[in-house]
Amino acid sequence: MRKDAPKVGGMLFAQLLEASGDLAEAEHTVAVMIKEHPRTMPLYSMLARVRLRGGHRLQAMSALEAGLGATCCTPGKCGYQPPDPAMLRSLAILY
Repeated sequence: MRKDAPKVGGMLFAQLLEASGDLAEAEHTVAVMIKEHPRTMPLYSMLARVRLRGGHRLQAMSALEAGLGATCCTPGKCGYQPPDPAMLRSLAILY
């Protein structure tokens, strides 16, 4: 099924990979989705979580920082999204 329609259910597929312990494939899947949808905050959080489970703390911090940079902008600009408190909290804990 996944080979027939690779773009369907990407986030769920990445979560299943993470749950099964295939962290490298989960990280790759989320990274591809981020390239396709760079302004989706939950993808960056998922990438950080996968990297953290794999023991890559600095890369997890980098993912969260990239997520804040890509999704949050100055108020008043078109497409403004406020910073995600959960993402900020996760980043503060990792620091």
